[in-house]
Amino acid sequence: MGQEIELKFLCEPADLDAVLAAAPGEGAQIQRLNATYFDTPDQLLAKARISLRLRDEDGRRVQTLKRGEGFSREEHEAPAPDEGLDLGMPALRKALTGAQRGALEPAFTVQVTRRARTFLHQGAEIELAVDQGIIRAGDRSEPVSEIELELKAGPPQALFEVARELSRTAPLYLSFDGKAYRGQALRDGAEMSPRRHDRIRLKRGADVTRALQTVGRSALSQLAANALVLRAVDGEEPLHQVRVAVRRLRSALTVFKPIADDEVRPALAAELKWLLSACDEARDLDVFAHDNHALGGDAAISTVVESARAGAHARAQAAVT
Repeated sequence: MGQEIELKFLCEPADLDAVLAAAPGEGAQIQRLNATYFDTPDQLLAKARISLRLRDEDGRRVQTLKRGEGFSREEHEAPAPDEGLDLGMPALRKALTGAQRGALEPAFTVQVTRRARTFLHQGAEIELAVDQGIIRAGDRSEPVSEIELELKAGPPQALFEVARELSRTAPLYLSFDGKAYRGQALRDGAEMSPRRHDRIRLKRGADVTRALQTVGRSALSQLAANALVLRAVDGEEPLHQVRVAVRRLRSALTVFKPIADDEVRPALAAELKWLLSACDEARDLDVFAHDNHALGGDAAISTVVESARAGAHARAQAAVT
């Protein structure tokens, strides 16, 4: 078992070459990765935040099980048999009963071309991967265009420093959704659905620092997911969920101020306040429009409100982007 520590960013295809060129190191190893993800018919693995993948890596078959989501995940990897899955994999046996393992079936596929390089930065060994390809689930498909920074050894802070440097080259959109989550959402037709936050689960014995990390990452994940939807399709609910996520982050910074009051917090608090304010007008007009309709508002008022809503939503989308 290993612990995968990784930052993932969505990036426009036209910007991928510039980001790779701006990263430390030289050259890139090119791989064509073809993966099939498995789950039971009732999606037991997905419900448990587990992904099971069988991937062909330049002729080598590798079976990988990952548990968890976000910045840090538990990872189990082993060579796969020539045919099918290794149903005796210890991590898989721990996750599913024998009958459940026997019911595993292909859920979706991912094909990407990966350009990767490993380099040293501030005492850390980091792998940069630039992925382009496609996810397919039945007759649905979705393109992949993303940057991954994985910590191989050393301090995690170095990942963030590299990410900040690369973000000056091209827009990078933080994402907590791996290819497994995206494939599951695509299969369910929910790839552009607004995201409510999950219930916070703190591990027994966790200290206050770990509690801040758990709450903060939950809110940041919700913000990133709904910002993606809002950039692509707009709408009342993703806008509302963006505001909920921002308010949760602001509350966390306030509640945990005794341990989070460093030189970064004032600037971060100011940015979150600005983002919330940038979305306020659109949300207020959404609520007003519903109230006006419920009260039987006349057509003239409705026309003016709808025009104002369109402008406010466009400004909110620009701010979130």
